Amino acid sequence: MPFVNVANQQIYYAESGNASTNAQRGTPIIFVHGAAGSHLVWGLQLRTLGAIAHAIALDLPGHGRSDPPGRNT
Repeated sequence: MPFVNVANQQIYYAESGNASTNAQRGTPIIFVHGAAGSHLVWGLQLRTLGAIAHAIALDLPGHGRSDPPGRNT
């Protein structure tokens, strides 16, 4: 599972891209969910845009597969 460590907190992300190496994946597009959401709300966009760009959807702290606590700012 892809995680990145931010301020000692594991943040989950899902990604899709049009090539196997980061340098060739195209323009990056970052998807951020709303309150009570997760990366799962962006499934269709990840699959569709992954053909032409490097699409990344993250789980904000305390949401989805990311570590708690959540943040209010």
